[in-house]
Amino acid sequence: MLPELEIYYYIILIYLTKEDHYSVRKAGDVQKRPKTVILNLFMRVLLCALLLFVSNNKEKGSSVRYKRKGKIKDRRDIDLVFIGGSTHSGTSLIRAMLDSHQEIYCGYGTWLMRNILGGLKNWRKFNRKQFLVNAGVYPEALDDAIAQFMLEVILGHCPTSKLCCYKDKYIHKLFKNAKFIHMVRDPRAVVYSSLSQNDSNNAASYWMNFRKWDEDNIIILNKCEELGKKYCLLVKYEQLILKPVTQTKRIFKFLGIPWNDEVLHHERHINKSLILRSEEYVSEDLFKPLHLNGLKSWFGNLPKEIEENLGHNGIGQLMYFDYNPEEHTPIYGRPDEFMMKMINK
Repeated sequence: MLPELEIYYYIILIYLTKEDHYSVRKAGDVQKRPKTVILNLFMRVLLCALLLFVSNNKEKGSSVRYKRKGKIKDRRDIDLVFIGGSTHSGTSLIRAMLDSHQEIYCGYGTWLMRNILGGLKNWRKFNRKQFLVNAGVYPEALDDAIAQFMLEVILGHCPTSKLCCYKDKYIHKLFKNAKFIHMVRDPRAVVYSSLSQNDSNNAASYWMNFRKWDEDNIIILNKCEELGKKYCLLVKYEQLILKPVTQTKRIFKFLGIPWNDEVLHHERHINKSLILRSEEYVSEDLFKPLHLNGLKSWFGNLPKEIEENLGHNGIGQLMYFDYNPEEHTPIYGRPDEFMMKMINK
């Protein structure tokens, strides 16, 4: 006979692979949305695989590579670092800088992990969630399945002697000892960088992206406030570029790892071919030494409507982070001695 918990896994497997519900109902008609059906089926099958993965590994115990700094009873208690923030906020740069340190391995973000975490969010809102609760699968088994799968992805390539770091979203509920570095950048630079890739310069696209930036940062700031300074660190892209010595020392103090100046020369350690294969978008600037170009690339390039009305359209986090919408060519600060030498080379 199967163990009781494993029976629950098979119950939920059968339930989640049932025929998808019709997703659009209009005036009594029922229509299928093929893309939605396929995506939902994929996520359901993936969840089943995760649940069965946990079931099959319950008896095996922890792998050696999960044991760091002594024995860890629960693999989810392992020390991890997550890097997050809006797209084009410097997350790839800080990932590369941390990966330059001999005691840290910082992996690349993947679409797979984002979909996994998006699925977890949706499953928690599942309109028949009580079925999962009654089956004994929600929330513990589901959280455990997601966490164990994430550990396989994150730790699969991370040497046992290093602190493992990952550039993607972070859920503290899954990893209680993990720390989170939240990158923030002037939204004007973020949105310009994003839209310039697509040759889009219309005001509507800008407003939509500004609001997305604002919403994302509100969510993360609330979570950081809840976690406290022990687990969440805010790093502003502009200050990291202008004062890399001070800012990287601050980051390494947060991580509890000795700082060294190799993190200031990420371009010496970066694997360009691997990154281009792994990351969805990478600026060529990532492969160059630290420079100041990214601070002012958007100057004079925003639509006039945006520059004139940004301060009056409810983008509340602008002022919270001290980005003044009335300054169209802001001065973010003075470069430190290290950056002055880089500029004068």
